[in-house]
Amino acid sequence: MRNYPIVVDNNGNPVAVLDKAFDAKMTDQLITDTNGQETIEFSLPMDDRKRGYLDNEVHIRCMGREFSVRVLEDTRSQDGQLTTKVTAEATWYDLADPEPVSNLSMTNVGARPVIDKILKNTNWTVGTVEISIPRNFAIGDPVSPLEALRQVPLVYGGELQFDSINKKVNLLEQVGEERGILFAYKKNISEVRRIMDTRDIVTRIYPYGASGLTIASVNNGKEYIEDYSWFDTVGKPRLLKAATVQDERFTNPSHLKQWAEDKLAKASWPTISYEVSVALLDDIPDLGDIVIVYDEELGLNQRMRVAQRSIDVLEPFNSTVQLDTALKTLADQMVDTGGGGTSVAAVTDAVQQAMEDVVMFNLLFNSRADDGFNYWINQGWTVDNTAGVSGKAAFVATGQMGVEKSLSQTVSVANREAYTISAQVELDNISMGPSGRIGFEIIIEYEDGTTETQFIEVG
Repeated sequence: MRNYPIVVDNNGNPVAVLDKAFDAKMTDQLITDTNGQETIEFSLPMDDRKRGYLDNEVHIRCMGREFSVRVLEDTRSQDGQLTTKVTAEATWYDLADPEPVSNLSMTNVGARPVIDKILKNTNWTVGTVEISIPRNFAIGDPVSPLEALRQVPLVYGGELQFDSINKKVNLLEQVGEERGILFAYKKNISEVRRIMDTRDIVTRIYPYGASGLTIASVNNGKEYIEDYSWFDTVGKPRLLKAATVQDERFTNPSHLKQWAEDKLAKASWPTISYEVSVALLDDIPDLGDIVIVYDEELGLNQRMRVAQRSIDVLEPFNSTVQLDTALKTLADQMVDTGGGGTSVAAVTDAVQQAMEDVVMFNLLFNSRADDGFNYWINQGWTVDNTAGVSGKAAFVATGQMGVEKSLSQTVSVANREAYTISAQVELDNISMGPSGRIGFEIIIEYEDGTTETQFIEVG
């Protein structure tokens, strides 16, 4: 079923499904103190009777999000076709509009009461808060609730997430999860663009708080912290790149140090980003998910994080995602805690395992028989744990006159014009009966419920 935009009323009840929409693109981005985008754009024929449901500030739902229509652009093309282009923003953008927050000062409290206080005069509430460490939080000059919310992770850490359907604000340790998805060139991605930028890298930070507060009292007398992990990892000589950071809200040196450590963990590594076209990926990862990128020709063999997505709502396989280095996770993998050195073995092993598990048979689960017959419906086959090609095991069938032996699995795929069936088959001492056959039987079920059967003969 396609994710057509749906017009909803003030109570969230569906009013009209915009099933004539086209060129629908949703863009979202991880939310930071300065960035964070969640918008949708689509077009609609002006003669569509449902065009009448569209107006500025009307709410639309799509892909589990709620948006407010901001721009309606009616155009006539050279061939006379009349079209309305719709631009809508996520409803959390409206948190920039209520009465400003000012003179807010809270001492030694967790993030939940701070967020609750910020949202007091809005129709939003606090959702999931995973960070409970007490901090001091203060806002002096008037700022919008949205701007105040953006400052919360600067003090407490974590990342903001907005639930626009239920109007809840979440503060998570990290948005997304480890998905185990592998992006491999010529397998499930068609284009890769890599950008690596060391211009803003910092290896030493001098943090200062209120009234010149330093971290010396909680940092062995030193007013700075250092991190040369990237230089050590890539085998480059250490370079001192110092910077000062200041935030007058900090009156506790321990809190100031923790804040500085979070900033340095990011600043001490280059900005590395990839933009990939997921033309062959059925399951588009969520924002913040950790994935693995592999491109042998570019030398990519790295765990990355989904930082931004541009999703083709109606044709998801035309989507693109932007990946940034998963700094904390990657650093944890690379540091050899036993000897104090560094190693990329853990990352390489993870990629190699993912290549074996996912790439060779992109849609099938347990395609190499590593987990016995899990995910398969087996009729007469066995597993040989010594006969594998890409792994240790292989599926084996011994022929028997008049007996059908099959191994089957049902998979869900995206809408495409062509698919590839890939396997390595070994045949030995074959003697066929009058109606015998060996091969792959593919049963295709279409959206309208009809089916088509194709048989690919082997041998």
